Amino acid sequence: MGLSFDINTEPGPAGRSAGSLAWAGLFNTYFWLDPNKRVTGTSMTQLLPFADDRVLKLFASTVGSFGRSCAVMRVLLFRCGTAKTRYIHPDHLGSTNAVTDESGDVVQTLDYYPYGATRISSGQNAESRQYIGQFSDQSGLSYLQARYMEPSRGQFLSQDPVFLQIGDPNQIQQLTKKQQVEFLSDPQQLNSYSYARGNPITNEQGKPIESRP
Repeated sequence: MGLSFDINTEPGPAGRSAGSLAWAGLFNTYFWLDPNKRVTGTSMTQLLPFADDRVLKLFASTVGSFGRSCAVMRVLLFRCGTAKTRYIHPDHLGSTNAVTDESGDVVQTLDYYPYGATRISSGQNAESRQYIGQFSDQSGLSYLQARYMEPSRGQFLSQDPVFLQIGDPNQIQQLTKKQQVEFLSDPQQLNSYSYARGNPITNEQGKPIESRP
């Protein structure tokens, strides 16, 4: 199989390291990734023809802004008006803490209580992914891919699917990569509505079952 991206064999003029990766899609979708400096830039559209000049200029701006000290960068395109560049600054759990524009000015500030309820929200509503990088429902619930979580209680609204298979050793092994005895010996696993093993400060549970530790 061939590689699905281009590789920079030499350092780029805008600061990208040798070994950086880049990819482009038919509908003017582009990204670059510098694994050495742990930074990325992306531009997503649904425009034809491919290599539209307006989109190429927008994508070039993410390359020129490469040196910013954020862990994750995303380009947000708005359906109406002029396309805008926004940089997402996450915390240790991947929650959006700040959003800055192409000039480095803060346009949105966010902070959260331990289980994800919003503690601070100021500025523009520029980013929809918030607590642990997931979406918040208009009802105030957090949608964590498989289940809804109630931030004020720190509990899911439905049982963990693993718990429903607790009597089947083969299913437990398949879903958790653990033996049934090992799974049942951990008291935290016996609360089928709990979030992050009761420790949301250092743990997060916005992942599919198969990728949980």
